[in-house]
Amino acid sequence: MGRNSVRIIGGKWRRRRIPLGSDRIRPTPDRVRETLFSWIQRDLQGTSVLDLFAGSGALGFESLSRGASHATLVDNDPEAILGIRSAAAALGVGDEELSVVERSALDWLSRPRAAKLGVAFIDPPYGCPALRDRAISLIRPSLTECALVYVECRACETPKHCGFEVFRQMRGGNVNAVLLRRRDFASDR
Repeated sequence: MGRNSVRIIGGKWRRRRIPLGSDRIRPTPDRVRETLFSWIQRDLQGTSVLDLFAGSGALGFESLSRGASHATLVDNDPEAILGIRSAAAALGVGDEELSVVERSALDWLSRPRAAKLGVAFIDPPYGCPALRDRAISLIRPSLTECALVYVECRACETPKHCGFEVFRQMRGGNVNAVLLRRRDFASDR
């Protein structure tokens, strides 16, 4: 698989590779994912996660590998969806753990839902700051009160916070990795 795949870094599927599904997919670099999952590891256990603009689904699969109870992966690229479904089959992930949604992220966010998410990943194609910032502004009703929102963009960009505060941040190479939490959530972290 090599260049057309991405490696799961930790958990029960550690070192397993999943296909990218499309040449247009830009997976989160390993070093950034390692840092991200060290930030959120204790928040993953038994929670539901959302991987918007899922691409390869690496963030959602990594979350399941590390103890999340359910992952919803949303992407509007049919090739990406095929890759995600192929990866799910190869890993033996069932419908009770994974929902794969072929739809635009903003359309998915605009529909009300009863189940709340503990962690959300917002990683749209680079060069789409308006899409990224709109997703951040729409996601709040889908979250638990103590949810974390990971946003990835180019190193030269800063996402709008839209009622969230920066909890952690890392810049490396061409990536600005930002972990947000609700401003109204008091925590002893």
